[in-house]
Amino acid sequence: WNVVGGTTKQVVKTAADGSFSLQGARGKILGVNIMKEGYVYTAESHKSFEYAAFFQANFHVPNRTQPVVFRLQKLTGAEPMLKYITNAEVAAGSVPVLLDVETGKLGADGDLSFSIAAGQNRGQNGPDFSVTITAMNGAAFAFSEDEFMFNAPETGYRNAANLNRLSTEPNYNRVQPYRFYVKTRSGKYAAVTGEITIREGLSKGKAGFHAIIYHNPSGSRNLEFDHRKWLNR
Repeated sequence: WNVVGGTTKQVVKTAADGSFSLQGARGKILGVNIMKEGYVYTAESHKSFEYAAFFQANFHVPNRTQPVVFRLQKLTGAEPMLKYITNAEVAAGSVPVLLDVETGKLGADGDLSFSIAAGQNRGQNGPDFSVTITAMNGAAFAFSEDEFMFNAPETGYRNAANLNRLSTEPNYNRVQPYRFYVKTRSGKYAAVTGEITIREGLSKGKAGFHAIIYHNPSGSRNLEFDHRKWLNR
């Protein structure tokens, strides 16, 4: 929570029913994060509370009879997994970016090809642009809206997709997120999330490439990740 000159924090342990309290803290904004071994964060694992500005959406009036509920996702059977975080600045143009899902590396060969192209039309915040994703060498991918990509599907995979951003869109920004399961060229499975960012200014003509990969080398469709079974950490 915020205090004069900065912020401070305290760690408290919940009771058996999950309840907890914070005593003697004074401040305008309180942030709460919940964690437990054997569980992973959800969108409801961390929340912010405003105690002074009543017009804010997160303005909070404590009420013991109506406790705030936080939610964690229990890990039920994670297998040993590989996790990669790949960040790079790449050229936006005719040369595609190739990603090897099983190693997390960009190179001359891979499972997925990303072609990034900026259009001629521009808006106040940037240009039109497109990202074409193509599966290579027998690989395939399936887009996902799952909060937890813990179980790769058996079917529904595709070989290509084109993601377009128009500068005239009301919610336009220079970032294109992506989120999908991958069946690699060797027939194994992975969950891949990331984003492509079109650069401007001195880096115009380039793009930021970001990917987080969870890969199960056993060939199982189980992609539940437990950091205690992180093979390449």
